[in-house]
Amino acid sequence: MTFTTTLGSRFDPASNNFDAIRLAAALLVAYCHAYSLAGGPVDPVSTLGALGYGGTLAVAVFFVLSGFLIARSAERSALSSYLAARALRILPALALATVFEAFVLGPFFVDASVAWYLQNVAPGHLWNVLVFGEDPYIAGVFAHNPVPYVNGALWSLPIEALLYLLLPFLLIAASGRRWVVLVLWLACVVAERVAVVQGLADDSPGALLFNQVRVYPALQMASYYLAGVVMWLFRDRVPFDRGIAWSCALLLFAVRGGVAAPLVLKLCLPYLVLYVGMAGTFGTRLKSRIGDWSYGVYVFHFPVLGAVVALGHQALPGQAVFLYAIPVVLGLAAFSWHAVEAPALRVRQRLRRATRDPVTTRA
Repeated sequence: MTFTTTLGSRFDPASNNFDAIRLAAALLVAYCHAYSLAGGPVDPVSTLGALGYGGTLAVAVFFVLSGFLIARSAERSALSSYLAARALRILPALALATVFEAFVLGPFFVDASVAWYLQNVAPGHLWNVLVFGEDPYIAGVFAHNPVPYVNGALWSLPIEALLYLLLPFLLIAASGRRWVVLVLWLACVVAERVAVVQGLADDSPGALLFNQVRVYPALQMASYYLAGVVMWLFRDRVPFDRGIAWSCALLLFAVRGGVAAPLVLKLCLPYLVLYVGMAGTFGTRLKSRIGDWSYGVYVFHFPVLGAVVALGHQALPGQAVFLYAIPVVLGLAAFSWHAVEAPALRVRQRLRRATRDPVTTRA
């Protein structure tokens, strides 16, 4: 069978569904976290899908898209421009969320003197802006919630930042030898399975990679990230085909809840995400109307959900927590985009022009 359309020929950086997919994934993470923060049962999405925790699958979608798009950026940009672009994408909104947690929510919800808190606790939380020292706690804040984290969603940022730093060197090492990245992806998938067998998927202190980041989720997300990188490198050989997409979807449905599900996810989810991402233009049209709220939703949803749980005295079910929180989350995400993220992206574009790098799509 001959395929005339490939991912490479189909991909249009200026017209796709990627921003809509990211926003949907961020909202799914928020929905799933609403149930866990409320201390209730597992969210309906995770139960229905039977392919694992819905929030983890949503984060996997982020990593697939990130691997695909950041590989493109790394290939087309000077290293200094690439690193500046990545910092400008992650840090401004993270800084805004960190200040919001430390100096807006913290004083309101802390179980201590506000003056003592502002002097002794809040400044220390600002170290979260450095990404690799992410700490989900603020002492005394949300201490009586079923999950006493202020922002437990940020565990993925150190993993993604580390992959950003390693990717240019990986592409240099694999120059002319794309199979090297394919082998590394397979090795990562195998290592993840070994980690499960060795018990590193548990929350044991010995399973930490670095502060608050465990080995297993790092391997898990790295495997999805590398899948995206592989898809980019082999984009002119991977067919863009509706039949393959439906086959992937049916295969995932067939193995749900089974022992083969983790492996099938590694093979099928990346293709499905990229196929849907290139199958239309809704994402581009959505971004042109409201901006890109996905990152803002991701970094702000957890503290807002925690505030709703605290105000409800743990009496609210998960779905109510989500419904009360989401208007505030969307408002903060919109503010973050227009006040912080979009201006940072304009700085990024000026840097690219200054270094004569081609302007790539948001990734």
